[in-house]
Amino acid sequence: MRRAAIFFLLFFLLSPIRAFATLTVTVTNCAGDRSIAGSLPWALDAGRTEPTIIDFDIPSAEAGFTTEAGISFWRIKPKEKMSLIGNWI
Repeated sequence: MRRAAIFFLLFFLLSPIRAFATLTVTVTNCAGDRSIAGSLPWALDAGRTEPTIIDFDIPSAEAGFTTEAGISFWRIKPKEKMSLIGNWI
């Protein structure tokens, strides 16, 4: 019983550390090429090896910012197929 209690105590103490040990990548432009830092394909490539959070911080001055039918959004057109296989959170 004591051994189980120690195991659960260690598990709960160490779990938050693993949850915060992630890579955060920020998409900052609407480029569709993985060789351009800040693009969505680049961010997906960056997250293939470790748990990753992808944030979006694209300015409205970016060329991909569009307004259609009264709705504003950013359009990202990848130049090749993107795979979502990786360590995503």
